[in-house]
This record gives sequence, C-alpha cells and structure tokens, in this order.
Amino acid sequence: MGEGGRAGRAQRDAYSALILLEDYLRPGEDIAAISIAEKGVLQVTLSARGPAGHGAVPVPDAAPDRVVRAVARVLAREDQRRITPPVEAQLQALGAQRGGLEGIALSTPGLATIVGLSALEATAQTRALTRDTCSLTMLGAGTKRNAIPSTATATLDCRLLPGTDPRAFRDELLLTVNDPRIDLTVLEARAPSASDPGHPLVQALASRLKAEMPGLVVLPILTRGTTDCSPLRGAGIPCYGLIPVRIDERELDAMHGADERVRAVELEKGLSRLADVVAALAGPTG
Repeated sequence: MGEGGRAGRAQRDAYSALILLEDYLRPGEDIAAISIAEKGVLQVTLSARGPAGHGAVPVPDAAPDRVVRAVARVLAREDQRRITPPVEAQLQALGAQRGGLEGIALSTPGLATIVGLSALEATAQTRALTRDTCSLTMLGAGTKRNAIPSTATATLDCRLLPGTDPRAFRDELLLTVNDPRIDLTVLEARAPSASDPGHPLVQALASRLKAEMPGLVVLPILTRGTTDCSPLRGAGIPCYGLIPVRIDERELDAMHGADERVRAVELEKGLSRLADVVAALAGPTG
C-alpha cells in the first residue's frame, strides 16, 4: 500500500475512534460525543453527635438515626427537571442529523423541551442531564455490632446543572435536611462550566467526522462528571472533551464501579487515536 493509502486508512481509524457511545439513544445508533460543558460539583458531609449506648437499648435520636433520616430526606427530594443550554444544543444537533418529524420537534425550542425531557428519561445516564443530582457515596458510624456510636457521618456527591450555584444548592440541602443538629461540611464546590458549542474546533471536528463516517451522529454534550476542562474554562480558555475509545452501555455504567473496564483492543488503540486526531486537527505543517 502506498503512502497515500496508509495515510487515508490512518485518518479513518483516527476518527472512527471518536464513536464513543454505542447504541446510546437508540439501537444501532452510535454517538460521537464532544463535551462542551460539565456539571458542577458539591460534595458534602452530613454529621451528627449523640449519646452512646448498648445496642440492646435503643437511644432516642441517636447520631446514626439522625444522619440516616437526613440522607433519606435528601435522596427523596423532588427533582426539578429542566433543559439547559448545553443539552438544548445537544438536542438541536440530534434533530438536525436525524431529520423528519423528530428532527423538526427537536429543533423547535418549545417542542424540544417537551420531546427532549421525555426522551432523556430513557436511562439513568440521560436522566442526569436534566436534574441536579445527589448520590450517597460514604457512610460511617461505629466499630462494634452491639454498641450505639456517639457520632455518624454520610458523604453526598451532588452534581449540578449549568445555572445552579453551589452555594445556593448547599442552602437547599440544609432546608431539605431540616435538622439543626446535623452539621453540613462542604468538601468540594465547583461551579458548572461550558465552552461555546459553535467554536471552530467543534465545527471542524464534527464536519470531518461526518465526512469520514456517513451516518455517524456527532453531538455536543453536557458531561455529568468533571475534568481538567473546568479550571481551564475558569481561566477563560475554551476546552472540549473527547474520549478516544469506543464505549458501550455496560462499560459506561461500570465507570467508577467494581467492574470498571474498557475493551483491551480499544485501550491499545487509544493513544494512537489521540495522536492521529491532534495531527488531523493541526493540519498540514509544510
């Protein structure tokens, strides 16, 4: 194979690496996701103190009981769903590429909200794009099975939509807990961040991806987690996220879990894919 043929194959391989999510929104549809925004972070500890005692004699309002009740109130709170600008951009891009009546609905501001909120209810991964969320990640109380401890703690990991202020959300948590004997300590607070979805980098990447892979759905997305893009955006630097490996739904759900994994063949190709993408975006050098 000549140099031109090898270069063409390398270019196709580079861009095919950006099919991040297999069967993400519908069976047989692969998504090339470009992260243009990230949810904010508010991680807090709820803690309580109370009388200790023997497990055989329940203590009214023991510290573990109060913490459990506080956590239950937070997890049971009613979520307010909303479509934020990054998700609206995602829906509009999806509509433009799908076409038809669905495409018209997703591209029409009023209809996009109704259709989008309904469509995003399909999975836990997509539901998180329309809500401020809190997950219980750590619990701590006692060291003996037969003793009621005097202290108890719980850690919550909350992820905030664009437009939600971490300080205001902290105040909402205190109102939800509704117990002055519970101490709330902020461990980390980081505001949501976003970059312009119309940036030339995004446009060039999306155009090239679709040119190389007809039928591929290229979407700007809101990322549920946080990356180094957040401080860069805070410094006024546009930042966008890409994952150079193919990920299916099971691998996506396993992130940070006991069975977190990625296919060996994709891991092996990841670094070369990144290098190929950077070289393609940089353009000719001479």
